[in-house]
Amino acid sequence: MPSSGLARNTVTIIASKQFWLVVTIFFGVYGTAVTLLGLWATPFLMAVLDVERILASKLNMLIPIGVIIGAPFFGWLPNRFYLNKANTLTVITAVYTLCWLAILVVFDRLGIVGFAMLFFVMGVVIGGFISTIWGIIRETTPAGRLGLTSGILNPAPFLGVAAFQVLTGNIIDHAGRVGELYSLSGFKSAFSVCLAGALVCLVLSFLINAKPTNSD
Repeated sequence: MPSSGLARNTVTIIASKQFWLVVTIFFGVYGTAVTLLGLWATPFLMAVLDVERILASKLNMLIPIGVIIGAPFFGWLPNRFYLNKANTLTVITAVYTLCWLAILVVFDRLGIVGFAMLFFVMGVVIGGFISTIWGIIRETTPAGRLGLTSGILNPAPFLGVAAFQVLTGNIIDHAGRVGELYSLSGFKSAFSVCLAGALVCLVLSFLINAKPTNSD
């Protein structure tokens, strides 16, 4: 019966170590990325660079511009040069983690140009992450379970966004404000959580298998 087949395939998917690795990495990378882009990048830049909201927002826009470039580029790159997608994912996640480290460690020395370059690179690897991880899912999931796997996986990145936005928001609120702006100490504490999440994703990326399969 169809219902028994659905139940059997669902159990097979959620019993897979690969599935939970992908869920966790997607949760962490997408959650921290959208939290920065959608919530904190603009007020953070206003605080650290002492610039108006319009300029800070323009710098923030370099992240989605990078995503637009990075997604198709990393969709093309592994296939063009026969790169292992799991290794590509690890490199991308490593660069993404280094971007968070730079935000935390050298934010006071970057300036407008430095942040522009950093956010653009961050956007490129975020776009590359999305295309690469979906490429791994397509290649490692039997065709008969691909749609179901994608459907079960889809909530993970959005749950990551919700979790990191609530957590970082609470940390920043707890640190208080300096005048009209949030304090840099609050941002540093919140972004330390994001860095920790990225580091966990980097470690887990070494365990991802990208061996293609066509079996059901």
